[in-house]
Amino acid sequence: MLKQKNKLMNSVSLAVIVIAGIVHLLARKFHVFDHTMHAHGMLTSSEMESQYGPTLYMLLALPVVLLAVTFAIYARRSDHPIIPYLHTLILTLGSNILNPLSKFRMQPTS
Repeated sequence: MLKQKNKLMNSVSLAVIVIAGIVHLLARKFHVFDHTMHAHGMLTSSEMESQYGPTLYMLLALPVVLLAVTFAIYARRSDHPIIPYLHTLILTLGSNILNPLSKFRMQPTS
């Protein structure tokens, strides 16, 4: 039963990372969500890119690396007890990527 759960969660984790990658691409390269980010002094995606670009790329890469590790462990032993914990990390980090730094506000200059 654990093997089947791990297989399902591998698929779910991969889907979350793909969706996160699509949102990242739309937000950072095509600036699709900028029209919703101008209220209350929020940063636009181009401002986020200039200020937090490397950090955002690391946040995008971390769940991908964890998924690769999970696939490697799953290939050797599909019922390994660490796999559910890795899925938890992947899904947590993947969900944080879906809305990257949207709560950061520009500091008023005085």
